[in-house]
Amino acid sequence: MDRSKRIAGILFAVVVVGVAALAILNSATFSVQYGQVSILTRFGKIVGEPKEPGLHFKIPVVDEVVTYRTQKIVYETLSFTPYTGASNSDYQDFAVDTNTKDGQQVSIRYTVRFSIDPDKIKDVANTLGTEEEVVEKIVKTDSRIWARQIARNYSAADLYTGNVDEVSQEIFDKLAPIFEDNGLISRRVWYQITPIH
Repeated sequence: MDRSKRIAGILFAVVVVGVAALAILNSATFSVQYGQVSILTRFGKIVGEPKEPGLHFKIPVVDEVVTYRTQKIVYETLSFTPYTGASNSDYQDFAVDTNTKDGQQVSIRYTVRFSIDPDKIKDVANTLGTEEEVVEKIVKTDSRIWARQIARNYSAADLYTGNVDEVSQEIFDKLAPIFEDNGLISRRVWYQITPIH
């Protein structure tokens, strides 16, 4: 009877130690998926180099993992109230209202496609923060400013009769250097105008 209790106790101890070892190993590893880059922070400071896709190690409890997508990301303004699932874009927002050169009120819908430069990920993290903060501080803020400003240089007739590509290119040309300065790559801007009645 004593022998069977001892064996049961040993087996129980082995199972507990095995589970604990697996838990420690699990909390000491993390994986980065394709199309992503991660950084490790320790007490708020970035440590080491950015982590490419694959399995990596970290100090449990002490290290935090912050992940950024390096794939193309889409920010889109919509003519209706944005909600999850409203479109296939990654970030949705309200359309921009402005006046044209001849005083017409218009609503501007546009899409910005961009990506985060994996070679500048540490700078992005230090100066802007997470992917969501990048979108809020740079993509949203600057694209809305320029979408509104550039439309004011055109008459409504010009905007409705074929200068949309020209306006899209102007916005792209304004955003590209701002994005580059902040560790982003501007890929494309699409622009659409509708009158406000």
